[in-house]
Amino acid sequence: MAIERSFVFVRPPHSLNEGRAVEIIGYLDGLLARESFTRSKDICPLQPPRELLEKHYAHCKNLPFFADMIRNYSQAILPVVYLGEDICQRIFDAVGATDPSGEEEWKLRRRFSLAPKGKDYGVKSFYGYCDSLQHAKEEGRAVENVLHRSGYHFKTKSWEKIWEAEQEIALWAEFLKSYEVDIPELAEAA
Repeated sequence: MAIERSFVFVRPPHSLNEGRAVEIIGYLDGLLARESFTRSKDICPLQPPRELLEKHYAHCKNLPFFADMIRNYSQAILPVVYLGEDICQRIFDAVGATDPSGEEEWKLRRRFSLAPKGKDYGVKSFYGYCDSLQHAKEEGRAVENVLHRSGYHFKTKSWEKIWEAEQEIALWAEFLKSYEVDIPELAEAA
């Protein structure tokens, strides 16, 4: 197993409630606790610049929901960088796939999922009803996922997952450091 880093952030509307956002990160920490890890300390919601979000989600630029997604995420996010053995896979296992409705109830994206505007799609989450990829596609919008997680390239399922996470951390580093968010370094694990 390799020591690696992964970048996650809690998305709106959860990130707009600092208590809820910290609860979500605490839940993720609990799911990861069977093996050691390090993460950013003193976390708090931050308002990322639109340009940074546009670079981060450049792969979605041609999708119909791109502008709404950028506008929504620019309200506030709660960013965290994790460091640990095989952390990208461990976070993927704890968080779940993009479609929260198909996940087990304990997985983070299912547990904290909220269907948009209180819609009832028939799948329960801890806080109401769960969103689904199918409904998002039908409605021309992004899935209402509680958390972004980097570092797992679901198509290749290969070493590229580490490269993707490091690319995201490099993209966000200046912004995070300007707010004194500590970023665990790979050297810390040596």
